[in-house]
Amino acid sequence: MPYHLHAIIIHDGSAEMGHYYTFIFDQFKKVWWKLNDNMVREEAEEVVMEEAKGGFGYRSASHLFYIKQEIVDMMEHRQVPLF
Repeated sequence: MPYHLHAIIIHDGSAEMGHYYTFIFDQFKKVWWKLNDNMVREEAEEVVMEEAKGGFGYRSASHLFYIKQEIVDMMEHRQVPLF
């Protein structure tokens, strides 16, 4: 696959109201992070994918962000993260 899933914005709620939060893949550490208001924590990939496909109540992905393989390759060859 020439692209890799890098970030997911989740909507939890109905069409009339709800809450958004984000999962970001840390290419350096190879882990997913959940960013929800003032809370940041590592999250298991299984939970990320389950929430993205709508596996927990009213939660499902509203936006998916991908990066090109060539960017992934550049990031993997760095000794320190980009941030």
